[in-house]
Amino acid sequence: YVVFGTTSGFSSTLNLSTLNGSNGFAINGIHSLDRSGTSVSSAGDVNGDGIDDLIIGADGADTNGNAGSGQSYVVFGTTSGFSSTLNLSSLNGANGFAINGINAGDESGQSVSSAGDVNGDGIDDLIIGAHFADPNGSKSGQNYVVFGTPRGTGNSDLVTGTSGNDSIEGLTGNDTLLGLNGNDSLIGGDGNDILDGGTGSDSLVGGLNNDTYVVDVAGDVVVESASAGIDTVQSTITYTLGANVENLTLTGIAAINGTGNTLDNLIFGNSAANNLTGDAGNDSLIGGDGNNILDGGTGSDSLVGGLNNDTYVVDVAGDVVVESASAGIDTVQSTITYTLGANVENLTLIGIAAINGTGNTLDNLIFGNSSNNSLTGGAGADSLDGGDGDDTAVYSDSSSGVLVDLSTGTGSGGDAAGDVLSSNIENLSGSAFDDTLIGSSVNNGLTGGVGADSLVGGNGSDNLSGGDDADTLTGAGSGDLGIGSIDTLTGGAGSDLFVLGGFYNDGNATTDGIADYGLITDFSTALDVIQLSGVASDYVLAASPIGGISGTAIYKVEVVDELVGIVKDVSGLNLTDSYFQFI
Repeated sequence: YVVFGTTSGFSSTLNLSTLNGSNGFAINGIHSLDRSGTSVSSAGDVNGDGIDDLIIGADGADTNGNAGSGQSYVVFGTTSGFSSTLNLSSLNGANGFAINGINAGDESGQSVSSAGDVNGDGIDDLIIGAHFADPNGSKSGQNYVVFGTPRGTGNSDLVTGTSGNDSIEGLTGNDTLLGLNGNDSLIGGDGNDILDGGTGSDSLVGGLNNDTYVVDVAGDVVVESASAGIDTVQSTITYTLGANVENLTLTGIAAINGTGNTLDNLIFGNSAANNLTGDAGNDSLIGGDGNNILDGGTGSDSLVGGLNNDTYVVDVAGDVVVESASAGIDTVQSTITYTLGANVENLTLIGIAAINGTGNTLDNLIFGNSSNNSLTGGAGADSLDGGDGDDTAVYSDSSSGVLVDLSTGTGSGGDAAGDVLSSNIENLSGSAFDDTLIGSSVNNGLTGGVGADSLVGGNGSDNLSGGDDADTLTGAGSGDLGIGSIDTLTGGAGSDLFVLGGFYNDGNATTDGIADYGLITDFSTALDVIQLSGVASDYVLAASPIGGISGTAIYKVEVVDELVGIVKDVSGLNLTDSYFQFI
């Protein structure tokens, strides 16, 4: 029986039968002949909750099938009160627990007591006597010391350990378990628990529901079961999520990194520069205020930048980049064809696939990869660098005509205004308006599209395609001899002007010049005009000398006539007809 102390005093007698829970309570044994109550004592505060506990010996109890092995019971004190009786059989870990004897006849629990704090961890311990135990034969007896440990209840507890190596269990309720120093073992139980081991290498074991683990050293180990809630690690160090943990939040101010797992992860950066990596799953990565790299991995991921200059790695079409205005100069690195969203300035194509990149209305910097890329800057003063491969700058979305000169790497008009093109851009594709596209010294492909376009190839073997409307196609630029250049000129629909001029005269009067000429692929005598330098008598017509190409060859009269052009698949031409023009 437990009789509560009181400041109001007692009468001369107290009948134990009057204990009703308010003035005390009875503690009932479990089985016949257990002899529960053989020894009783205060246990001190063995679970570290600030309330004294009880220990009760039952030296006749038969535990684990061993007759007379004995059993002791710890009853936790509580501020929530007791009923008039407490059955020892109802102890469930939250309100107390049993301590089993070992061997038959030991009569463990014949003597029980608080042992004080014998291990110096700040929590009271227990001592239990088993006077008939035989550790050395002849019933020499044995005593057992059980260390107290912080332990939660069924409520929402705050349990704080010591500077030593603590073992703390939260049970049910939304508990906060703090290990402080030492290598601690924290077990959360079934609530939404917070487990913070402190500075040691700690074991953090969650239970059901949504747990939060605080990690601050590499030796911390988080253990979480499958389908046991949505759980979060808060880490001050670089960290990779283990199995069954969904979310990661980087804390502190250090430049650290965070990596997810195969689940759908939610990963937050801190205020420093972080690398956030999602791995598999459809992840959400949210950067903080530093210069962050966000790589969602193989799933369809949401990548949200913060302040400063962030880099987003995109590898599937389902990836979504979210960036705020005036929040740094940001870059997407993409292994797939990609169009920049709002507020992102730069795009770099990575990998080896032939993919394309498109900018937005900002001043974009767009890089190609090692393959053939089409780069579209859009509005804004853009810088386009194709990298290796045969790359094309595209202006098909421009709302007005453009002038782009690959020989100077500059653009003006429409979407080309302010553009800078590196020497790694070999080809141009114009708008639906009147464009001027000028090539460089390498082999260029110039495509005018709709509109009356002027295409000038430069000093390489170029492919010029005018598209619809009346276009002017010039295979070589002013001052170029076209030496070694074989240009392909395709006017498309409309009345086109093919400018052969004197560009394909290599200046060597003793060779036939078949290494440099302009090939006109779609000449119409009813619509198109061929422009040559000089007068009609400076030229002669003959059959094409090039194998596999039929049509009419145009020669400049020299000691050995010089080939300047071939009109493919067209015969019966006459230099005096109106489709020839001489300047």
